[in-house]
Amino acid sequence: MAYSSKLCNPTPFDVKLNWSLGVNIKIPAFDATDLTMQQMDDYSPGKAGSAAVKQVLDYHGLFLLHTDRPYDNQALDALRRARTSKKAQYDAAFRNIVDRRAAQGIAPNQEALEETLTTLGLTELDRKVKLLEKAIDRFSAEVGDTPERSIRAQLDPKRTVFVLDPPREFPSVAAMDFFLEQNPKIQAKQQAFNEQASGFPTTQTEPVSAIQQTITEFAADQP
Repeated sequence: MAYSSKLCNPTPFDVKLNWSLGVNIKIPAFDATDLTMQQMDDYSPGKAGSAAVKQVLDYHGLFLLHTDRPYDNQALDALRRARTSKKAQYDAAFRNIVDRRAAQGIAPNQEALEETLTTLGLTELDRKVKLLEKAIDRFSAEVGDTPERSIRAQLDPKRTVFVLDPPREFPSVAAMDFFLEQNPKIQAKQQAFNEQASGFPTTQTEPVSAIQQTITEFAADQP
């Protein structure tokens, strides 16, 4: 997955994450923060404890920017997760207050209930839920019903060495050819790779990786 080092915050609320002892990460509203490599690794999916990390990111509406996906689609997903998390927190707390008052035999009193909600910070939480709903509406209108398309940068197969990891696109064909001349082993692999992509292999070489195979198929489709 092509994640960048940008931790994005599409919500209207500033967020401060406690990353480690004495170190906080601040992500301003409607903005993003560049993470260090270690921080990025900690917040990437698939790591140990990533489920707990995901819960924190979902609650605040944060996401690690995926370079192959449009920003608005990622922001909309994050806003929906934040709204769901905060609404669930509000509903659970509200129900707990109402049930506790009923168990104590306290007569229903809207003014007293609202005062309790304000004191416990739930009125502010409800305000945030409503703001998130407005943000979701705005991003939903922008994204629309069109299926999401990848924005992965397309490599020019005429000036790209696909056998490098990651593949390297040169500024010109001449620059690529000179590089290959200076690196005969890579040149041999690239030649075999091109032959395989064209469907007429004439030399033997090491089998390509899964990612290289994907790129092969992509290159074969290019004019």
